[in-house]
Amino acid sequence: MEKFNYDVRVYLKDDDKVYLSCDQISYNQIENVYVFVDGKDAYNIYFERYHIARENVASMVVIKNKSE
Repeated sequence: MEKFNYDVRVYLKDDDKVYLSCDQISYNQIENVYVFVDGKDAYNIYFERYHIARENVASMVVIKNKSE
């Protein structure tokens, strides 16, 4: 399976202008939290490692970068 890197942007409910950008998340690190890639493909993203409470997340956007 190809290994891609992802840029994860997490938008919080209390401020839609705030996001965390977690660069270089590899495909094999993706698990647990549903997000959409290109608006259609659902993946699981593990974000507890960034100390974000699930109930505080409004949306998550994942931009797939080119594989190296």
